[in-house]
Amino acid sequence: MHQGSPNQDKARELATLTVRLMAFVATLIPLVAMMQPWVTLDGTEEPLSGIDAIALLVPPMSEYLYTVSKLQAAVVTLGPVVLALLAVIISDNYRRRKSVFWAPPAMLAMAMTITYGATDLVAGTERGLTIVMAVSALLTLHQVAIRVQVGLQRKLKMPAVYRALGVVTGAGYYRWRE
Repeated sequence: MHQGSPNQDKARELATLTVRLMAFVATLIPLVAMMQPWVTLDGTEEPLSGIDAIALLVPPMSEYLYTVSKLQAAVVTLGPVVLALLAVIISDNYRRRKSVFWAPPAMLAMAMTITYGATDLVAGTERGLTIVMAVSALLTLHQVAIRVQVGLQRKLKMPAVYRALGVVTGAGYYRWRE
């Protein structure tokens, strides 16, 4: 492994730790966004949060939603549950420094399905769901960059690139050596 000066190594390790911590905090944002307005249903004026959308599973509103479209009602009411579970899976994996390549794209796909797949019920997307889409897109790019970094490092190709990606993605070393 290429070693720089002790100050460069510490700076690189501190940058890696900072990125890793920021990525972990980013994994928690979708859980917080559950309390923000997510969607405005057709025929309503008040936007619903992710938690409110889950509460729509209780009659009489669920009966109305399911008469419009069973599939779209399931997407609107169960989608936030799926997104919350994916956020917990991603956060736990990031906490343990494990790759979870499939979960951020799944989160993005579910959020987009709520927005674009339930058009008979959803009149508008609000900031909470937009935040979930943005964070899941960034986490997807982060996972792709980690995969590229690991692939280059395993093949010992382009060492300058994989070392830089190790810092930028937070996948490199972050413990100070003695």
